Amino acid sequence: MRDRVAEADVIAPDGTALWVSTVKLPFATSWPIPYEYETMVFARVDSGVDWSGLHSERYETEAEAAAGHADVVARATAGEFTTTPHAETQGET
Repeated sequence: MRDRVAEADVIAPDGTALWVSTVKLPFATSWPIPYEYETMVFARVDSGVDWSGLHSERYETEAEAAAGHADVVARATAGEFTTTPHAETQGET
């Protein structure tokens, strides 16, 4: 089971409701380095959450994950993420 590090509901400037979730992964990824934490941005929909994901970043440590979560929340609030899913970004903090 994943351990949640942080989560936040965000309303983007265009009115899009987003959910930002940061979790400890149940296993460390092995490429290119062992990331143990992940932040993802999801769109909120009438039925709950659209699990296709709009954005993803991974981190090695819990401290990096907490800082990365805050950064992604700020970027989501500023309108950086749209409701069109795009490729995952690994390790950006």
